Amino acid sequence: MGQTDLDVDHELPPDPTARPPRLGDDLAERLIRAAVAHPTPALDLSGLGLTALPPGIGELPMLDVLDLRGNRLTTLPPELGDLRELSVLHLDHNVLADLPPALARLQGLDVLHLRGNRLTALPDWIGDLRELRVLDLTGNRLAALPERIGDLYQLERLIVDRNLLGGLPSTVAGQFALRELSLVGNRLTTLPAGLAALPELAVLRIGGNRLTMLPAEFAVEALRLRVTGTGDEPLIRRFHPEAASVGTAAAP
Repeated sequence: MGQTDLDVDHELPPDPTARPPRLGDDLAERLIRAAVAHPTPALDLSGLGLTALPPGIGELPMLDVLDLRGNRLTTLPPELGDLRELSVLHLDHNVLADLPPALARLQGLDVLHLRGNRLTALPDWIGDLRELRVLDLTGNRLAALPERIGDLYQLERLIVDRNLLGGLPSTVAGQFALRELSLVGNRLTTLPAGLAALPELAVLRIGGNRLTMLPAEFAVEALRLRVTGTGDEPLIRRFHPEAASVGTAAAP
């Protein structure tokens, strides 16, 4: 399965209804003040054209869900790390090139969406987010994942489509809770040994890479593990014609 040079869309198309930046800043500040005065479990600051978050965001210690999708954030304030009860953080479609250490303090984070940013690397502290179940890194510029991603023992869904990955750390094969692994549109030539044997893994998407073979263990697990390309077409038989009943496993 060959692949041409990667063409990644990192940002949303211009939104003709988007608010001017100053209006977005004013609205964000009003929404935060309202949430401080009347505590709420969720705060939606998506699509406001924000280039920075108001520091008052740290005054919401009981916040559970924070939606920052579709802004112009290039960095995140240290006060974000004060949201110790946060379980869901949406940061899709911003312009983040790195993640600040303050996020390592979000020890209860369950879902982290970073789709469509400009990340070139993940920090090692990502492995400290031990409660993380969903991590979406689609459409960034990641050439590698850190070894410590294997410390995310609760991780069930890891989505790294449309990046620049040339390989995966061997520690991924130790993520025993992993149910879905999506790697579409990278530069992978091999997969880690032991990946197919992960007991909960039911869906593996590997289309648009540079793989020329799959280890025999994938044929052995063909009845349980659905290996697909960019859609739902099964791929194991392409590499292992002897594998029977490929694609019969139900998605989780």
